[in-house]
Amino acid sequence: MVMGKSFSQFYSTIAADFQDRLPGYHKSRREGLSLLASVVLNTRSVNLMGNAAALPRDIGSVDHRYQYISRVLGNSHIDPDQVMRAYASEIFRRQHEGGQTLVTALDQSEHNQGHEILMLSVRKRALPVAWRVR
Repeated sequence: MVMGKSFSQFYSTIAADFQDRLPGYHKSRREGLSLLASVVLNTRSVNLMGNAAALPRDIGSVDHRYQYISRVLGNSHIDPDQVMRAYASEIFRRQHEGGQTLVTALDQSEHNQGHEILMLSVRKRALPVAWRVR
């Protein structure tokens, strides 16, 4: 468990922060992203099956939980650029105000089934701030 908080406290903190940063964001999308972010940070893994097993939802099987995660991540109404911009801008601002040089890394990799991923991240924190999958 992260930082000694219960999962519900952790989720509440993330959900409130998301609401503050993007107050007009659709409620069910905001809740889904907050839940997934909480699970990823709590498990410290991006393995979807592992996160499905850890998903605190009243959904029958791990396979059904996996489907839930897939639906949230595949929702075409969620704009990753808008969501990431709300968080990445703070990282950029903090580094600038701290007198640090902002160093970004651009990484291209090939994923399964011929998908190519281009990701821009802030090097010091390895925070992905933008990506495209083709």
